[in-house]
Amino acid sequence: GAGGETRSQMEAAFGVSGEALDAFLGPWLSALAGEEGSPLRVADGIWISDRPDLHISEDFLEKVGVPIINIHHSFLPAFIGAGPYQKRINDFVNRNTQGMIEKLLDALPPEAVMVLVNALAFEADWETPYREDQVRPGVFHPENGGEQEATFLHSGENVYLKDENTTGFLKYYSGGRYAFAALLPAEGMALEEYVASLSGEKLRGLLAGAKETKVETITPKFETEFSVQLNDALMAMGMTDAFNADRGDFSALGFCDDGDNLYIGQVVHKTFLKLDEKGTRAGAATGVTIYAASALREPPPRVVLDRPFVYLLLDTETNIPLFIGIVESLD
Repeated sequence: GAGGETRSQMEAAFGVSGEALDAFLGPWLSALAGEEGSPLRVADGIWISDRPDLHISEDFLEKVGVPIINIHHSFLPAFIGAGPYQKRINDFVNRNTQGMIEKLLDALPPEAVMVLVNALAFEADWETPYREDQVRPGVFHPENGGEQEATFLHSGENVYLKDENTTGFLKYYSGGRYAFAALLPAEGMALEEYVASLSGEKLRGLLAGAKETKVETITPKFETEFSVQLNDALMAMGMTDAFNADRGDFSALGFCDDGDNLYIGQVVHKTFLKLDEKGTRAGAATGVTIYAASALREPPPRVVLDRPFVYLLLDTETNIPLFIGIVESLD
């Protein structure tokens, strides 16, 4: 739905054109989730305000191809605090992540006019589950020092990953279509430094150079959750106009009759992952909320005639008053 400089900044941040994303990501995810017995589940939904001055482009909705889950009545008051429509969105995410992401949105402000939600769930057993004798206690060493008692999974795998500052391996899930990839930075290299070096080209080369050879692996059982508002990160990547009430260009998404500009108010992302001897459960959800700019403007002035005032009956073509009077008292 973005256009102009807003779209250009988004494409630059993602490193790919909107057309390329349309051509690849949608069909790719649909194909994966549509395979019989697939461990992957993907769901998308759009909630739209029914405020009469808001017009969402039919071309946009048709291109997105997502059914409108709820075009609701009294959208704005219901979205303040923990309103029923916020609950419906959270229920949608909870259901489509198999309960792994119970709550995506804490609250939505009255300027919200559209919410786009993506939910993903992955549940798969290992191709070769860990035996009981391969599950052993051990100690994990966090980067900031100290020790943590943990349960480790020991196995021999058959795919080894290595480059100048990485060692790792692949462990396949049942059916072989999916795999868990572990990447261990070189000794003495900070994780933050390693992540900063992990470009798309580097990762592609690392996976393409995988070697089929025996590799002994020791992996901790772990469960992790993560939640972040991505506004600052995306703006730091150059996507500034999309979040700007004045410069955001979502003209291909829709418009408001009174000229209220549409822009991204917040992008919320949550993930969950649990890895154990049987397999892996993972869930993720992202919510993009579109705001209308007027709600962030200064509130309109108020005139309360609760004390003496002057009045006019005016000829508006000439601005000549027919009557002028005062109200001193209502008695």
